[in-house]
Amino acid sequence: MTLEATSRGEFWRAWLAVALWTALVWTLSSDGFSASSTARVIGPIVRFFFPGISKEHFELVHFAIRKGAHLTEYAVLALLTLRALRRGAPRPASHSALLALAFAVAVASADELRQSRSQVRTGSPVDVAFDGSGGALALGGALLWQRRFGVKARRRYRSPDRVPSDTRGAPANVEDL
Repeated sequence: MTLEATSRGEFWRAWLAVALWTALVWTLSSDGFSASSTARVIGPIVRFFFPGISKEHFELVHFAIRKGAHLTEYAVLALLTLRALRRGAPRPASHSALLALAFAVAVASADELRQSRSQVRTGSPVDVAFDGSGGALALGGALLWQRRFGVKARRRYRSPDRVPSDTRGAPANVEDL
């Protein structure tokens, strides 16, 4: 596989985004962002909007916010990885999605292993599955989106001078794009 100069730049920028996002995920899973640490930040915000919230309800809201953040972190990681993989060697979208999911699960596994060695945090295989589900949901959505809108959207937004045509000037078949 040879990449043109502009494609090489896009390729490396895509992988740089994956590396930076992975670093952010690792930072957010450090001891400084443990549940007790984030409760000090999230607590005043939740209590501002819900002044009479009980301790039990606050813990439930705090747990939901943290798990929602995990789903989002790993969804973004999986999508960035998919984007980077699609910039490289040509392969079916489903293969790229599986590789992206494997990468997200590998990062989640390494992260949980690191947390299991911490005195402030706990590592759990359940958390790996939860993080992986964030990646799987995002990738499943991306594949469905591509299947539903991919070819049509590319065809619709291309400039007229770039759309292939047959000898009569009519746009070519979708397979030709």
